[in-house]
Amino acid sequence: MTIKEIRVNDVITKSNLPVCDYSVNPYTGCEHACKYCYACFMKRFTCHTEDWGAFLDVKDWGEIKRPEKYDGKELFIGL
Repeated sequence: MTIKEIRVNDVITKSNLPVCDYSVNPYTGCEHACKYCYACFMKRFTCHTEDWGAFLDVKDWGEIKRPEKYDGKELFIGL
């Protein structure tokens, strides 16, 4: 299992999901590699050569800019 801390600009992104306005993604990867995983496609957005389920990138971000922008919005916490 490879675990890395990576620096990112933001962890909140506008969502196209019908259930929320924004998604919060504090990490990428997992340690389970479930056969039914809906998120394994996320590997293509990383530089990992390991299989899905063998790495975890924990995101480190600065202060959230304009937090009032999210007042009254629905945020979905995911990967």
